[in-house]
Amino acid sequence: MDTHKRKQHQDIYSADHSEKDLYTPQYSNSVAQERKRDLQRKKIINFTLGISALTLSIGLVYIIVNTYIKSTNESAPTTSLGTQYIPRYALQGESQWVLDFNRNFATSKWDGEGERPINRLWTKKAAYNIILAEKAYELEQFSVAATYFENALEIMPALEDVRVPLGMCYFQIEKFDQAIKLFENINIELLAEDVLNNLGAVCIQTEAYDLAEKYLLVAQEKNPIYPALLKNLGLLYQKTEQHDKSIIHYERYFFQRPDDTNSRYDYALFLAKIGKWKEASEQLDLLTAEITDIANLYNLQARVELKLGNAEKALQATRRASQLTVPKNALNWMSDSEFDQLREIDEFQDLLKYRAD
Repeated sequence: MDTHKRKQHQDIYSADHSEKDLYTPQYSNSVAQERKRDLQRKKIINFTLGISALTLSIGLVYIIVNTYIKSTNESAPTTSLGTQYIPRYALQGESQWVLDFNRNFATSKWDGEGERPINRLWTKKAAYNIILAEKAYELEQFSVAATYFENALEIMPALEDVRVPLGMCYFQIEKFDQAIKLFENINIELLAEDVLNNLGAVCIQTEAYDLAEKYLLVAQEKNPIYPALLKNLGLLYQKTEQHDKSIIHYERYFFQRPDDTNSRYDYALFLAKIGKWKEASEQLDLLTAEITDIANLYNLQARVELKLGNAEKALQATRRASQLTVPKNALNWMSDSEFDQLREIDEFQDLLKYRAD
């Protein structure tokens, strides 16, 4: 075999020494150690990334939960006012924003030093209280409304138009002294006649007659034919024993409100009490033309007619009263002298005998 062929056979079975060295035990251990170190580095990196991701996730969850809680507290709907809930549609569109806050927003407490600042927050708090006060007043929850009005006035003492509805709340919950004190410094010329009339009515109830007359006379200047005002003036002058003035105002009232039978009956009692028998008889005639089932009405009519010497008419009234109750009750309204006028009439004896049967 020649040298060239022998060389080709040697090349077929020979190998590269660099590749052969890869499989030496020394090189294999080196690679394994390097791969082990590389794996450890990857584990450390993955662990660090995992911890970082977990920490970031916890932070995000905390931020989301905290934001949700704050949002819930700020946007929680207003709770019930008294026994009734104020639904969103019950408020005007421009006022519905108050329902996006909880009731703690109504507080007027100032924790800082000095005077409370007049800024957007406190202006909004004042408006919040006014809106809920007005709605509570509409629902006739006067105690709740008073609290909200008080808050608004404490936040902004210069809110003059809050004092009138607050005073009316005081009247409704019978805090009369507070109401009268509140109205003492109000320019009553700026009040409407219905407000003045209501003030006068409550002052009559509390026997503050001078203040009542002050309010009612100003109201009369604004509207001299206001029926409720005329009635209250009649009552005021009745209480203060200015009978002629009282009668004038009552008559003017009944000219406009002839169907107010309850007030007419009270007026007839008043006339009888002050000895205006003829005027009382006229009022009772009007009443008995409409009302036929109240015994006391006919008992009073019988007594008035006896005072006028109209025994026959008095007997008719007594007969009707006895049909509704018993003769004894009718007689209790009469004095001995009045009874003597009746018992002389034969028909009266028949009446007693009939009721006894």
